[in-house]
Amino acid sequence: MPSQLVRLAALKTVSAILSTDGAHHAPFAQLIPKMFQVVGDAFKTSNDDALSESIQELMVLVRAKPRLFSSLYTAIISAMTQVASKKELEDSTRRTVAAATTFFLYS
Repeated sequence: MPSQLVRLAALKTVSAILSTDGAHHAPFAQLIPKMFQVVGDAFKTSNDDALSESIQELMVLVRAKPRLFSSLYTAIISAMTQVASKKELEDSTRRTVAAATTFFLYS
């Protein structure tokens, strides 16, 4: 399995591609569930830096292309709530998760 650093770089690359306008999005849109796995893996391994970065990157993408996520909002909010409940998170990570939860609620 690729390292978290490689998977985070891939998430950022796909996010950049999907943030642009063009007909080439369809194959990349199928990667959105995999993009959320980066968040989940960072959470499971308690990698606060990767967790914050991956959440922030997904927020950028949702801002640019909210329709890609319309069917996922309930799952996203549920996941963010689960992440926020982890007491071992660094304060900065907890703030990122709280901001992301609010952001997804109002997107």
